[in-house]
Amino acid sequence: MSPKSLITLLIKIGGLFLLFSALKIVMEFLWTVSFTIISFFVNPLGFCISLVSVLICMLIYFILIRLCFYKTDFIIRKFSLAKHFNEDKFDSPIDQSLLVPMAIVVLGGVLIINAVLDLCSNFISMLPLQAMTGTGFYNQASDSVFYAGLKLMLGLVLIFNYKRLSLWLEKRQRG
Repeated sequence: MSPKSLITLLIKIGGLFLLFSALKIVMEFLWTVSFTIISFFVNPLGFCISLVSVLICMLIYFILIRLCFYKTDFIIRKFSLAKHFNEDKFDSPIDQSLLVPMAIVVLGGVLIINAVLDLCSNFISMLPLQAMTGTGFYNQASDSVFYAGLKLMLGLVLIFNYKRLSLWLEKRQRG
């Protein structure tokens, strides 16, 4: 198995995770629409903002799923995921020097996927409250969005710097 085929497999597994999690987002979307229709008469602008924001989140979700299933080569090229692996093929016992970079990439990918899900979910949950009250965002949901944003940034740092991180971990392990 080549590094590119392994990374492709992991991206498609992440796409399946996104697809199965889409049911939660669709249910929250339906709940949000039914909840904010009531607030349309109180705050029509808040209703429109809420509806457009939810549709934008669903569009981002759809684009991510399509990228994971149909554009895996684009993702691998864009993030240079297979570039730094020295071996062309993995033997059955995986070399220890390849295990750490692969683990860092997988961990970064899981963090990104989880953060995108949390961001979409929190935005969808937060907007009806803002639309109904006409005030700012609910504090607890704002904290959740902040932590999901931190998780997203950490995942991106892990993916973009996996080679440096693996070298640093190997140096620390040696001495």
